[in-house]
Amino acid sequence: MNKERYSSSARELCHAQQEDLTREPAPPSAKNLYLTHQRLVILARILLPITIITITVLALIPPKHVPLAGWGDGPLHISAFFTLAALVDTAWPQKKVMGLKLFWLALFGLAIEVTQSFYPLRTFALDDLVANTVGLGIYIFLIPLFKRLPITQLRWQGID
Repeated sequence: MNKERYSSSARELCHAQQEDLTREPAPPSAKNLYLTHQRLVILARILLPITIITITVLALIPPKHVPLAGWGDGPLHISAFFTLAALVDTAWPQKKVMGLKLFWLALFGLAIEVTQSFYPLRTFALDDLVANTVGLGIYIFLIPLFKRLPITQLRWQGID
């Protein structure tokens, strides 16, 4: 009788395993398909060095090879430093010292300008530093709007 109970259990287990193999895998849950705050931080930390490298290369190559150079230097600096401010702020959302983040970005802009002074066809330009600062300022100015927009408010989720 004990042997019969064991063989019956073994048959049921084997049958259940076969059903599991023939059943289609469950679709991923909706929660896994959406961007979470943690994934957003990771994405920003991946994109930040790529963006820094891209901006550095574009700042040091001859101006005729810079895409969108026809827009003028100012808009390119403003958009670059707006993007950097957004990425740095998103990559380290728990850091409440926005001034320190902006200081490092401003220092990066200054480093680019000093480096350009050593390259042929490039020069140190104060107006570029001003444009960098304008890009950072626009980001700071728009933070209250970003906190309310559904597409950007995820960055502030769970942050005081």
